[in-house]
Order: sequence, then structure tokens, then C-alpha cells
Amino acid sequence: MSVLPVRVLGKCGGYDSDIIAGMLWAAGLSTNVGFGRPVNYPNPFPASVLNLSFGSQGTCSRSYADAMAQLNQKGVTVVAAAGNDAGLPVSTPANCSGVIAVAGIRHIGTKVGYSNIGAEVSISAPAGNCVNLGGPCLYPLVTTTNSGRRTPESNTYSDAFNTSVGTSFAAPLVSATVALMLSANPGLSPANIRSMLKRTARPFPTTGAQSDVSVCDKPSGREQLECYCTTRTCGAGLLSTYNAVRLAADLALTQSAYRDNADLYDPETGQLQIGQVDVGSDRFHNVVVTIDQVLALGNQAGPDYPISRFDRSKGVLEVAQVRVNTALFYNVTVTLKEVLQIGVPD
Repeated sequence: MSVLPVRVLGKCGGYDSDIIAGMLWAAGLSTNVGFGRPVNYPNPFPASVLNLSFGSQGTCSRSYADAMAQLNQKGVTVVAAAGNDAGLPVSTPANCSGVIAVAGIRHIGTKVGYSNIGAEVSISAPAGNCVNLGGPCLYPLVTTTNSGRRTPESNTYSDAFNTSVGTSFAAPLVSATVALMLSANPGLSPANIRSMLKRTARPFPTTGAQSDVSVCDKPSGREQLECYCTTRTCGAGLLSTYNAVRLAADLALTQSAYRDNADLYDPETGQLQIGQVDVGSDRFHNVVVTIDQVLALGNQAGPDYPISRFDRSKGVLEVAQVRVNTALFYNVTVTLKEVLQIGVPD
């Protein structure tokens, strides 16, 4: 895993066109810089995950929307900070379709006062909060930095007196999680990743804050400080890196020596898509099989009899009369046209 820094802003800000050009170049896509001038140096190390720790108020422009569509089509996952406008609507480009927008939470799981919220948020992650108005920050996010003001000097860390807080610091936690997920399962699409992050998120707390803290409302023109998150305002829940990476590893799919086609469930669309399944690795223990020819299993009734028993010691799928919960997230459904092609191990 490697990091590719791409500068798109200067000390006085920058232009959306520069940001979009940097995003496309980072992903290995062709791009133009200013007045249609093409970039003459391709990116030899295209990124699979883009982290956008910046934004501004406004709707998603056509230019951003087109860029996000190109990135998603190439299989690049885009993560962006929701913004720090104290509960106002999600900033752009985080509010663009195809982007995983990240809101910020406090140390107890409530929305941190400065974080934006809205239906566009996919998930929430720690953003740091100081609690007190003076003195050292109690809950900063500790990160690496450099002490130089004009040129690089000594490398150091942020601390309670040199704080790093904001949704700009929550988004990289999600981006790093996505990178780990792709390390475990390179075949995941941006839609798969978004769905898996949501499905593995931990629920928001409903207690623990001061008595005057209420539930977050739909964003409007007024500020909302600390509030109890809901799935309508702060995404699916609290980021769980462990759960997300574990799920990605468990569901890694590669070509099978036993079958040349299978029906794979897409959790984002709710549809089945053609794919391939490997039953020769000890990773693949969440396999659900639906047998067309029921008589191959004996005298079991019904046209579709779901079975699932993975023998980890043999590394093969064992045909067994075991019913499974077919509602389990992202289980793989393999339709066996001829049962004898796999056989029944002893």
C-alpha cells in the first residue's frame, strides 16, 4: 500500500478545474489543465482510493459529477469530507453522487459541533473535538506534520496545543479503511465498498451526552452543534475498520477451478450479476449453494434447497443438507447445473 500526494490547492485556495484535473490524473485518467491543454506526463502509479479533505458550500456541479462518474467507472473509490459548517448541508464535492461523504463525530459518538450533516453522508468517523474553549484540546486527532512554515523543516506530530480537528481528518480514516479493504479483496467495486462500509458500521449512541443535546435534524440554513446522529443525517453509523476489512477478506472472490460461472449478489443494486467463485481457499467460507437438481441431495423437497458447509481443512465445498440464512450480507449464490461436476468429498 502506498500514498500518492497530489497538490490541487495553494495557500489562497484554488480552482475546481485544478481539483478535477488532479483527481483524474491521480486515478490514471486523461485530463486537461486550463484551456484544454493536455497533461503530457501520465501517472505511472494510479490510485485506487481518492481522499478529498476539502470542500465548499453549494450543489454538485456538472464538472464534478462527470469526474466522479469517470472515476467510479474506472473502479476508483472517492471519499470526501462532509464539511465544517456546523450542521449545514454537506459540502461539495462530498455531496456528489458516487462519493463516500464522511461526517465527524465526538469522542462519545455524537456529532461534533462543526460537522455538516445530511442524506448524502455515507458514514461517520472521529474528527477530533476539544470540549473546552481554552487550554489544551482534550480529544485531538494526532497526526504527522512538519514544523516548517515556508520550507520543510523537522517532522513532528500534532498534539493538544497544535490541534488537528475537522471532517478533513475523519475522511482519511475512511480512505485508509477502504485501502485495507482493497488490499484484502482487490476486486471490490466502489459500490461494493460503500455498501460494505454501511453494513459493517456500528450504531450511533443515543445516550451519553449532556442533557441539552437533542437529535440531529435535517440540515437547513441554521447551525446545529453537537447532536445525536441518525441514519438520515450522519450516514449508516460509526466507522468500523475491523468489521469492514474482515468482511472484505472473507468475501474475496477469484476464479474457480470447479465452476466457470456463478451468480453473485450485488448488495448495492439488490441484483444478481455473473461472476466466478473460488472454493479452493480457506477464505471462502460464506458460500451459499442452490442446487437445481434437488434429487442429487436425496429426498429433499422443493426446487431450490440452499446448502452451505465449507470444509476448511480440505479447502473444498462440501455438499451437505444444511439450511442457511440467505439474507446474510453479500453471500454468494452458486447455481450448480450438474452436481457431479463438484462431487461430494468423503
